Amino acid sequence: MYTKTVQKSRLMAIKGDHILVLEKIQNKLKYSLPGGVKKKNETASASLKRETLEEIGVILDNNKLEFFTTALVLKNKDYIIKNYYVIDGFNIEPQNLEPHKFCCIKWILWSDAIKLLDKTDKKVVEEYFFNIHVSLANKNPLN
Repeated sequence: MYTKTVQKSRLMAIKGDHILVLEKIQNKLKYSLPGGVKKKNETASASLKRETLEEIGVILDNNKLEFFTTALVLKNKDYIIKNYYVIDGFNIEPQNLEPHKFCCIKWILWSDAIKLLDKTDKKVVEEYFFNIHVSLANKNPLN
């Protein structure tokens, strides 16, 4: 029997083939996407906006923020619902406002980033970039 449900929101900030990641402070190199846990009376997008401001000092524009997908994760005896949002063409310079959790912020090639993301983030990032590349290939008249 599952004990609780936790909702999280994640931002996939995209520049071409690069994605914005936060490098975690720990012994083993690991990346995280900006975002965090939803508070009781927040919507998923409001949670993302708050967490992004707290972590990287960026105020997200609703007109540029697109919902991408939701993932359900079963961890221990809890449900974790992760809502993923995308901003493609991200052009704001982020700051590391949580140096106790993250040593730095990086723009990294998505195919390199997925090796160091958690399993769910990896799957969603792969899905996003696969869909983008398939969509572009389908628009190419030479194919």
